[in-house]
Amino acid sequence: MGQSPTQSPAHSLASVALTGDLARPVRLTVPDLLAWPQHRARVSFECATSGVQHHRFEGPLLHDVLHDAGPG
Repeated sequence: MGQSPTQSPAHSLASVALTGDLARPVRLTVPDLLAWPQHRARVSFECATSGVQHHRFEGPLLHDVLHDAGPG
């Protein structure tokens, strides 16, 4: 199975573990997170050393991912 053009080999190794008092503890990879509905947010903030910064973030909502893991 090859890598998609937008997925680097590091992405296939990266994961985040949701553990603790959860109904469904889980380890999520980049492909797992990409399977969730994606949302976009543009943010601006002022940094003391770099001035005004503008960024765009994209991915699943943290609330949705944590809600799916369920409280224990």
